[in-house]
Amino acid sequence: MLREIQYSVANCDVVLYILDATNPNDELPKEFIQGKPVILVLNKIDLLFPNQVDEIRERFIAQGRFAKVVAISATNRTHLAKVTQGILEYLPPGEQLYPAEQLMDCDYRLLASELIREQALLQLEDEVPHGIAVEIVDFSESDDQATIQANIIVERESHKGIVIGRGGTMLKTIGTGARLQIQSLMDKKVHLKLWVKVKKNWRKDPNQLKWLGYK
Repeated sequence: MLREIQYSVANCDVVLYILDATNPNDELPKEFIQGKPVILVLNKIDLLFPNQVDEIRERFIAQGRFAKVVAISATNRTHLAKVTQGILEYLPPGEQLYPAEQLMDCDYRLLASELIREQALLQLEDEVPHGIAVEIVDFSESDDQATIQANIIVERESHKGIVIGRGGTMLKTIGTGARLQIQSLMDKKVHLKLWVKVKKNWRKDPNQLKWLGYK
């Protein structure tokens, strides 16, 4: 975990260090001291009186170790905009990495598979473990519509029946929810066809993981 922290800090422009304002720890991890601007975010101020928040904030400001100190309540969404503003202040200028009209760094094919999987997990809840994957078999689109064919992959035969449901009702529910989400995302009519296939213990098979795009 420490290696991950060090790698992340070394490859970022700004560090957010979040503390519980009700029990703030003054010890700043050495992993963060690498010449990066560190913004201290004091969370849970909704549990304190305003004078307590001011006192804690001033104490950290006086230490001079942080580029900025922001007191917020994530629950109440208080002062979250100040965090964003603080980050923008310390981001260096750079060239545009993507075209202005590009809204994301992945394609609709990947997003469709994730939306189908999301609907499966939401509808099935605890009935089927998270050993569910989605394989896009075919993806084609025109200016006004898209056709998607996909397999919902499960690990056991017993899970297949649960995903399909009595008379195919569960699979239809999953498909309807996913189709509406994909339509909203792509802003065009979507035809979605789903099948359920069993690939036993796919999560333990490196070849299956690679085939399904997880490695």
